[in-house]
Amino acid sequence: MEHSDSHGLACQAINPEQIPIATLKKSQVRVIAGAFNGLKGVAQTLSPVNVWGIELRGFLSLPIPEEHNVWILVREGLVSVEKQKASTQELITFQKGGDLVHLEALEPSSVLVLTGLPLNEPIVGHGPFVMTNKEEVAQAQVDLQAGKFGTLRAGHGK
Repeated sequence: MEHSDSHGLACQAINPEQIPIATLKKSQVRVIAGAFNGLKGVAQTLSPVNVWGIELRGFLSLPIPEEHNVWILVREGLVSVEKQKASTQELITFQKGGDLVHLEALEPSSVLVLTGLPLNEPIVGHGPFVMTNKEEVAQAQVDLQAGKFGTLRAGHGK
C-alpha cells in the first residue's frame, strides 16, 4: 500500500525482512532509513534523515552527520546517553553539533534513533498529524475520512 499527498509524500509499506541489520559488538542496528555502517535503509525520504532501530547491549558510539539534529526515543529499558540516564518512553534530543553520540545500555534496551537536517519550518500538530500549517492538517483529516490513507484487511498480519 502506498498513499501520496499533494506534496509527493508517501506512506511506505516495508516488511521487516527488507530492513538491513548491522551487528556491532553485542548490539543490533536496524537501518530503516538513511545509512549506517555501510548499509542503506529501504525507506525513501524527502530530506536527508537516518532512522535506526537499535537493540542496545553494552556501549555503542553512533556516527552522526555534523549538521543533523538527533532524537533518541527509549522504547524499552534503561540507557545512558552522553552520561545522562533515560528510561522507557523518554525522548532525548540534541541540536546539531558533534559527530558521535555515545549510548550505553544499563539493562537490555531498545531505542529508536532519528537524525536529520533542521527544516526550519513551522510545525502544527493535531491528533496523529504534524504539518506546517492548519490547512494541511485539515486536509489530512479530510483525506483520512475519505479513505485515501488506504485500508487494512481483517486478519492482516496474522
